[in-house]
Amino acid sequence: MGTTFVRRFGVMAVAGGLLIGFAGPAFASGATGTSSTPTTSTVVPGTAGTTLNTLKQRCETAVNNRLASITTATAVVKDNQYLTGSDRSKLQGQIAAEQTGLSALGEKIAGDSDLATLRADCKSIVAQFHWYIIQEPKIHLTIAADTAAHAVARLQDLSSRLQADIDRAKAKGKDVTQAQADEGALNAAITAGLNAAAPVPAMVLPLADNNWAAAQPVLTQARTDMGQARSDFVTARTGAQKVRADLKAL
Repeated sequence: MGTTFVRRFGVMAVAGGLLIGFAGPAFASGATGTSSTPTTSTVVPGTAGTTLNTLKQRCETAVNNRLASITTATAVVKDNQYLTGSDRSKLQGQIAAEQTGLSALGEKIAGDSDLATLRADCKSIVAQFHWYIIQEPKIHLTIAADTAAHAVARLQDLSSRLQADIDRAKAKGKDVTQAQADEGALNAAITAGLNAAAPVPAMVLPLADNNWAAAQPVLTQARTDMGQARSDFVTARTGAQKVRADLKAL
């Protein structure tokens, strides 16, 4: 049965590869996609002595950094092989809207001629466009959830193949009680992981980028759910290894 197991665990290796690093890298250095609270301190200096040109320079840099991150995110969403068509389309629309809004704000900041107006516009960078703390996490979580669906498909295929091995062993008169019990645990873990990950896109995609108060608990729950999904899939992978060991021992 050795060759059969090599083929089975070739599938296992592919499935396992989908389970690692759900969150993915940030789209720009210094991004705060995992921050629990928003901040404006790096965008709008609070000192009364700040000059118009100094503040404008800092705020233009803040806008340009976000636009650079958006450019990277646009490519990531376009090229990701696991995103569903619907989720990809929604993310692309949201990213494009963020890019358009920030670009317009950047142009306004560049043309501001008085400090009060400039300060108000600078505050809008984070008050209206929570790119790092809402949109970027939405992208990561949606990709993670859609990737999980592919991991589930791989794991379910592996489970079906292992069940066929159990059935063949049983037909030969082997005692497959332990193998069947471990196969049941494997399937339960797969189902639990799917149930944790599947609702995530519908949770996060509708979040408005200018409402941190409403988005924060949803993103926290989504991160918790994806963490649980990953844990369940690791349990499933371990369960498959147990079934393999059970069958080899027969």
